[in-house]
Amino acid sequence: MMDNKPVITCYGDANLYKDIQGEICQRLPREPVEWKRSYGRACKSVFIDATFVTFNENNLPSEKSRTLLSDPFLHLYFTDCTDADNYRQTVKDQIGLWMKILKDRNIHDWLIVQVISSNDLRKTKILPRSSIVDKMKSDFCNKQPERCITLVEPLKEQSKMSESWQGFIQRLRNLLVSSFNRNIGRFEENMRAQREMRTEPGWDFIDYFFLQEELAFVFEMLLQHEDALVQYDELDALLTQYLNTSNINDISLWLSPFNNPQNTWDGVSLSKKDITEKRRYIMNREASLLDLRNYLIGCQCSLLFFLQRPWEAAVRSLPFMHNCVNEIHTLDVDIPDGAIACWVFLSALEVLRLCERYNDMSQVENYSLYSSDLWNYARTKLRELGFLCGLMPDTTPTSKQLHLVVGLLSGMRERQEDGGGSTNLKLREALSSQDSFNRHYLELCELTLGTYKHIGRLRAARLVGRDLADYYIRSGEFGKAESFLQDLLKMYVDEGWPLLAADIRCQISHCQKQLNHTQRCVHTCALLASDGLLNLTKQCLYFDEFVTSAACLSQDDPLTISGHPMMNVDNIRVACYHGNQVTVNENIVVELSLNNNLPQTITVATIQLSVYKLQGCHDNDGVVGHLASDALPGAVLGANPGAVESSMLRTGQLIGIQSTVELSKDDVIYSALVCPNSATLLQRIDSTNSLRSNTSPVDKGDFSRCCSANDITLEPGRNDVTLKCLADSPGRYITGQLCVVYSTGLQFIFTDQLHRNCFSVVDKPANITVHSAGRLLCGIPQSIDVSVFTGPYSTTPATDTVCISSTTGLSVTEGVYNIPQLPPYTTHTLTLSVLADINSLPHVDVWDQPMSQHQISCVWHRLDNVKHSTLDFHSPIAVKHNFHSLIHQNFIEVHLFVSCDTGCRVYDVSLDHGDCEDTEVELSPIQPSNSLDILAGEKCTLGWCVSSVVKLSSCVLTLSAEFTPSSVLQRGLQFTFNTNHKQSNRFIISSTVKPVDGAEFCEIGKLCSYSVEIVDKQREREGPTQRLFYNIRTDSNTWAVLGKNSGYVSSTEPSGEPVTYSLTLELMPLACGYIRFPDIELLESSSQTTENHTATQTTVYHTNRATQIRVMPSDSYSMVKVITS
Repeated sequence: MMDNKPVITCYGDANLYKDIQGEICQRLPREPVEWKRSYGRACKSVFIDATFVTFNENNLPSEKSRTLLSDPFLHLYFTDCTDADNYRQTVKDQIGLWMKILKDRNIHDWLIVQVISSNDLRKTKILPRSSIVDKMKSDFCNKQPERCITLVEPLKEQSKMSESWQGFIQRLRNLLVSSFNRNIGRFEENMRAQREMRTEPGWDFIDYFFLQEELAFVFEMLLQHEDALVQYDELDALLTQYLNTSNINDISLWLSPFNNPQNTWDGVSLSKKDITEKRRYIMNREASLLDLRNYLIGCQCSLLFFLQRPWEAAVRSLPFMHNCVNEIHTLDVDIPDGAIACWVFLSALEVLRLCERYNDMSQVENYSLYSSDLWNYARTKLRELGFLCGLMPDTTPTSKQLHLVVGLLSGMRERQEDGGGSTNLKLREALSSQDSFNRHYLELCELTLGTYKHIGRLRAARLVGRDLADYYIRSGEFGKAESFLQDLLKMYVDEGWPLLAADIRCQISHCQKQLNHTQRCVHTCALLASDGLLNLTKQCLYFDEFVTSAACLSQDDPLTISGHPMMNVDNIRVACYHGNQVTVNENIVVELSLNNNLPQTITVATIQLSVYKLQGCHDNDGVVGHLASDALPGAVLGANPGAVESSMLRTGQLIGIQSTVELSKDDVIYSALVCPNSATLLQRIDSTNSLRSNTSPVDKGDFSRCCSANDITLEPGRNDVTLKCLADSPGRYITGQLCVVYSTGLQFIFTDQLHRNCFSVVDKPANITVHSAGRLLCGIPQSIDVSVFTGPYSTTPATDTVCISSTTGLSVTEGVYNIPQLPPYTTHTLTLSVLADINSLPHVDVWDQPMSQHQISCVWHRLDNVKHSTLDFHSPIAVKHNFHSLIHQNFIEVHLFVSCDTGCRVYDVSLDHGDCEDTEVELSPIQPSNSLDILAGEKCTLGWCVSSVVKLSSCVLTLSAEFTPSSVLQRGLQFTFNTNHKQSNRFIISSTVKPVDGAEFCEIGKLCSYSVEIVDKQREREGPTQRLFYNIRTDSNTWAVLGKNSGYVSSTEPSGEPVTYSLTLELMPLACGYIRFPDIELLESSSQTTENHTATQTTVYHTNRATQIRVMPSDSYSMVKVITS
């Protein structure tokens, strides 16, 4: 921005350094030098240039007034002295005086240069040149020998001279870098000290601004633009902090001029002349806030262009403009209306113009990403100026607005370099007339739209389109406006902004009405009239427009649109009175629940529900409701396949799922769920055609077969409608589209949100069925229904009669019954009374009730054969018995279960043994009872004690009882059962456990004797010795059996007596306390000659099953008597 170079002073032989000054200036910036910065900052390579001036003591800086740009960085002394006498008499004193001046000013950056020519080298009387150099080093550079250097024959091109030049230039670069590091470090310390004083009274930001800017100039001088940019960023942040807190803290004195009225608002300019002029304003304290801000952003953008990052200039510019506008409001600066808009417009377009100039193809994406918002900001400010100055299409500028334009133009200072493409002239031209404004505004909108679309920010592009639509509405171009509004509406609908969508639809309705697009206007007004987000007044207004526009629709080209959200279908149900089937020539009745979301009542001409016949599906029974997934893959719509739209297959109810499994010999290799119609369900919906998604008609399917209702009045809210049609053809059917015909020119179609219903139409022949309402019981009068289905015939009483008869044991109202006159496929029911004889029940000895079957025969000439119907009659009482034995006593247990719905009373219950071989059998009831009241579903238990001295295996027992069901006569009941395989206990086992050593108690770990005696009551000794197999079962935690716990036991008692078996084992208790006796299991041997015998479980009674024995611990114990009061 400013052409600054480090200053180097020259002293000594003036003619000498003037001769070689040009060569030094050419050689110095050719190569970089490494700059090692302090505070651990990264090293950088810099190119150094310099400006040479003659040494002047008066121009040397003092200790307290040091700067970076005006103060010299290095001081050189040139001499060509090669004579020792001349050196002692003259040169030494001059160098000493020069060094004293530098030392007094605390200057440490200097260099002594001895220049030697070829003529001096040829003089023989001259001392070697090293002698003079050594003397100078000894006199002045004793500790810093690098501060003295010799330059040989600088004006000749020889190798030796080139080496001398190279060493001199490198020494000069290193000393300059060292000086930079020292001076910049000292300057930064001073700058930080000044910044820390910013909260003290009297601190001036402008003075600090120029102080830190000088550091930025130094960095820029060294081509370190990144470091220079950091200095301006810090100044920007410090200024922003002050301005943001100015309304809280007291306003500083330096900030007061910024509150003065703003008279100029020319935008940001990046030309060198304008930046220099702005800096002069700031130095003279004549700059406004906009001038200071313009200068700052100008310096930052210039550095970014040097760094080849034009896109970052666009990134910084937008928040800079927003912050500057907020700061003007914060400081309450008096500025005319529209001045801020002019400043923003000029600044944004100037930055964009220069960004495009410095931009390259590799940064197009970055540049477009951030420049789009700048274009949009400039567009909005130009639109603001259009409203403010009366330049919009539907307005005419007033005299006040014309004066405002003149004032705004005067505040934009003209620049001499402003050409035809300058932003200043563009704004002046745009504010000059409406035509020029319209041209510039539309051009700016197109640039903004194109940039947003290029970077993929379609939502921002749609918002720009909203302003364009407003502009076109004002200019009367409603077609262009509708196109932009439809794009915006689609975005709002897709993103779920219903309130914003309703507002856009209102504008679309206005455009369509002006364009005389009746069909589109009808659809839009219907959507607005049913939108609950609008107030009732607006809904009624758009409803009236809907009714008026619908009356103008042509009957030749009717409008077919989606019925949602004007109406919602809550439920569709096919009312099938025979399961899911409808018979031929019967009405298909559909119950429809329809919500009318319009604000007023409407009367529709027809409501139709299409019905499609499915091909490839069997006419088997299904379930009424959604179409089952297993039926979908094989279902092909046969009635006009083209009419059944693809959206019908995209509904959630029609997603078909099939399972696929691949098996191997031992494992499942592959399993998956497959959707056969995934291609249809997942097909791409075009996102560019927004007009079709909102206003285009929908496809109407085939309504040649449909259920309908005419002249239906739909009130606001829920309406229940019944649709009917005649089932004329058998098959499998599915419901399709719903069509609400408002008028001859308007139809509402419902497709995607419908519940699909599947049902069958069957052709049933004539038939007679007999059935009962509940379970039939014997001995109780009950009713049955005889249903006569006419099938395809019409009946008359004269010709159609049914003759009814029954089998023996069943009393029924027999006779001939006339069928009344009935249409085809009608059912007529006859109710008959039946009574089954209870004595016809079979005698069974099971818990289930005995059941008897009877037939009813029906004869009708419409049937090919006699219709026989079997009825099952059950016993009202179920009986079950059990036999129990306890040594010498036997018991019989009888359970009675009542099946009557009302319960019954049972009395005179007796059990008789009848013809029994044992004449001394006695049956004694355990608890005699005269009568028992048993509730429905309850159970009653009776018991008898049996005493007999012989076996009961051949005895037949008969249970007799009387019962009285509610509201019927008394009935008798009898059950017979025998006692086969019912016998008393055969084996009686008794056992004892005693200590072996005669102790009183058993102890843990000590042996005990386990004696077992087994008595076989039913087998006496006959023939060889009988053997039993025994198995001792113990708990491993309580007993341990010593020896075998299983084996055979035999008896040698004399014949004629019950066989007795005895065995003794040794046990060891493993736990203390009261322990149960071990269990013993017996098996009877069927063979005496083989070890691998077959044994059968016998009936065993354990006399000691519940006996416990006390086991004491192994340690000594004592009995303690505890007395409790």
